[in-house]
Amino acid sequence: MALDANSTKYLAIVLVIAAAIIDFRTRKLPNVLVGPAALLGLILNYLIGGWKQCLLALLGAFLGVAVIALPKLLTRSKFKDPIGGGDAKLLGAIGAILLPAGLLSAAFYFCLLYGVFGVAAIIRRKRNPGQKPSTMALGPLIAAGVLLSMALEKQTRWLFGF
Repeated sequence: MALDANSTKYLAIVLVIAAAIIDFRTRKLPNVLVGPAALLGLILNYLIGGWKQCLLALLGAFLGVAVIALPKLLTRSKFKDPIGGGDAKLLGAIGAILLPAGLLSAAFYFCLLYGVFGVAAIIRRKRNPGQKPSTMALGPLIAAGVLLSMALEKQTRWLFGF
């Protein structure tokens, strides 16, 4: 089997499904999962497209972490934030695997889903004011964002022009 862009998509699918299951069960995304996946993404992209593609993968990794880390650093909210470091590292690994365009597409769908679930949580809290707020695993939402971006790849490329 020759290495091509589909190889990176298969790796991303395996990563996000494993991350979704682990995060849903434990509310944690272990470094032992996302670290090797990011490294494998860099290596795989190097094998597919050489140093140029490996540098793009590295840029994707930095962008993935920045998507979550930058807003957290800029706001420094006093409220408990449901987005953790594991989520940032998972998006970094996805960026290393799918490159910047794939990452931004996946992050777009993740943000849409996160917004929908956030509004639903606000409505639920308003209806049940005495109920303790529940935590939400974001790994499944990130996974859904990646899978949606792959399923709607043509439409997303048209929407964003890349």
